[in-house]
Amino acid sequence: MGIPGADLQLRAGGTPVLADLHTVATSTGAGGTVQLSLTSPVHARCLLIWFTKLPPGASGTTRSACTGSVSKVGRDCGARSGFTIEK
Repeated sequence: MGIPGADLQLRAGGTPVLADLHTVATSTGAGGTVQLSLTSPVHARCLLIWFTKLPPGASGTTRSACTGSVSKVGRDCGARSGFTIEK
C-alpha cells in the first residue's frame, strides 16, 4: 500500500519544544504500516512523529508529503494528561 523509503523518528517529552523531545524509536526505509518498538517504557506529555526522509516519488524525486494516522499510542496509566508508551 505505501511506498517504502521513509525514515522517521518518534520523539517524546514533557513540553512541545523540540530540544525537550527525545528520540525514543526510529524506523528506516518505512512504507505502509509501521510499528515502532521501544527499548523501555516512556511517559510523555508530547509526541512528535518526525519524518527525516520521505520516500521517492514516481519520477524518482522525493515526495512532498506523506499522510497517515496514529491508531494506538499505548494505554492510560491513570495520568491526567500524557502518554505512556510501552515496550
